[in-house]
Amino acid sequence: MADNKTHFDDAATYDRFMGRWSRGVGSVFLDWLAPPAGARWLEVGCGSGTFTGHVLDACAPASMSAVDPSKSQIDYASGQPISQRVDFRIADAQALPFPDATFDVVASALVLNFIPDRPRGLSEMRRVTRPGGVVAGYVWDFAANVAQPGRSAMLGIGVDPRAQSGAEDTSLAAIPTSRRLRHCRKRIAEDWSNWCAQN
Repeated sequence: MADNKTHFDDAATYDRFMGRWSRGVGSVFLDWLAPPAGARWLEVGCGSGTFTGHVLDACAPASMSAVDPSKSQIDYASGQPISQRVDFRIADAQALPFPDATFDVVASALVLNFIPDRPRGLSEMRRVTRPGGVVAGYVWDFAANVAQPGRSAMLGIGVDPRAQSGAEDTSLAAIPTSRRLRHCRKRIAEDWSNWCAQN
């Protein structure tokens, strides 16, 4: 049987490929989130540590923990200068290795659709967040074919790429709506479009 999970085992290549985009969208996300300085942070699905470093630079956290299921990604992130300020751990989003109510902010950058049991992962994020804390995340809208240029190129050389993990849960239609959330989604989309045009 084919393995339907997405693997990110080559951390250095991933960082070269995604780092620029992760920094750009991460900046827009943090501007929108406007977290308080001095917060206790957890990043779920830290990958190579790009967003982790951005949080350290932009948010002045009191503490920063970051988890990822990939040993390669954690090894890579742990080899970066930021590792002196971050508790990096190999961990599954569906079973976070922290006590209840440990963090003020739990963030997940470009990861939620890769969690096999997303409700369980989100429940775990909420569990480790203190009352009144924030759980926040963002994903590419794979359902709208945000990756279409790459998919088209692969099809052009005879490779039929499989659908992205959790794509059905990344569309705006799949996200609960409210007037405030619609306004935030629109603002983030506009800010991201502006960043892409300038870079």
